[in-house]
Amino acid sequence: MKRILLLLLSVAGYTFSNAQEAPRYWKTENVTRIDNKPIWGITLAYMDMLAGMRIHLVQHGDSFSITFPFEKAMKQSDFKSFTYCRLPANGALLDSIYSIRREPGKLDILFCYAGRDGENRFVLHLSPLERPAYLRELDKLRKEREQVLQLVKPMDLSGLDLSQPLPAYCKPKMDLDMLNPIQLAEDLCDIEQLQTGSEQFDFMVKGKGKYAYNHFLLRNTRLINRVAATIGKTTYDNLSIVTSQDYTKLEAVMVEQKKAGKQNIQELYRFIQARLKKVKIEGHGLPKQFTADKASLFGIGTSFGLRWIEKDRVIELVIQTPDELYDQQTDNNVFIDSDKYEGAVPDDVTLNVFNHYLSLVEESDIKLYVVAQTFAELVRSEDLTGGTPSFLSDFK
Repeated sequence: MKRILLLLLSVAGYTFSNAQEAPRYWKTENVTRIDNKPIWGITLAYMDMLAGMRIHLVQHGDSFSITFPFEKAMKQSDFKSFTYCRLPANGALLDSIYSIRREPGKLDILFCYAGRDGENRFVLHLSPLERPAYLRELDKLRKEREQVLQLVKPMDLSGLDLSQPLPAYCKPKMDLDMLNPIQLAEDLCDIEQLQTGSEQFDFMVKGKGKYAYNHFLLRNTRLINRVAATIGKTTYDNLSIVTSQDYTKLEAVMVEQKKAGKQNIQELYRFIQARLKKVKIEGHGLPKQFTADKASLFGIGTSFGLRWIEKDRVIELVIQTPDELYDQQTDNNVFIDSDKYEGAVPDDVTLNVFNHYLSLVEESDIKLYVVAQTFAELVRSEDLTGGTPSFLSDFK
């Protein structure tokens, strides 16, 4: 009986002590490898992502409450990951917490990163804050994120031109990643969520010099109840933008729609045709025979579309070729017989072939580019060295 009473008193004393322990407030400082050796490549990018989350949390006994960048309360035993993203191959957490250590003046969260071989243990270091300072920081971060969110408004591309003002978020040092700070983890785990980006890029063109630009990206904005762009009455939640180095003008924009239906694709095509009259037209990816020899016949490409060319801009529609159509290569022997024409293929011939294959598409991923002619000439140059944003890969 005496032993039972002592045990009950001990448990009661621990419970009382834990309940009376004051909450402790922490913010992220940095991330290091457990052995403090340098970090490289994609692993470095991942650790930068974790540090960039700017995790703020409150510890109260064995309970943790994350208050930024998201809100989640849990017991220490349930605190398993920062992102809770799992690798599709085996279901393993990409980052998995295995220990939490608190020492005077610091809190270390030890975790494994499943994205690399060899030493994969890392430490997220947090430093303490007094409650008033913690609340001030938290309020500041939440307001910053809300301000960025309010900048995401539809870009009206109905005019198919580049003479309009830049979107409000196309600014130097704009941190669009605040809207989704774990997108690298989601990308590595094939999770489709909001993606954002803002970066500078440059390239060289032999004989012309070096060129620098800015790239901004918004993908899947519907997941934050936002529209990225509009063309007429159609909305798009995928948008890429290139601006001049000084952020004063647009050089290129691209909107994308996944699994667009036949009606939406044809409406967009008619919309463009109605606004771009007496404009030079080129086809791309369409079946074409280059000589009288039928062996020179090339079937439909992995994508096809049209290009409208003006003095100061290029508008290009790109339609991903459905597998069943690509397997045919040609349909009913419809192709552009360019051997019949001296010089350029007449527009009506190109349009007839395009319309035939367009009528066979029930659903497809589509992209529409509006690009300044001067920029188009540079990125298409065979003398270009350096990198350009991946969204330009389908711009022929």
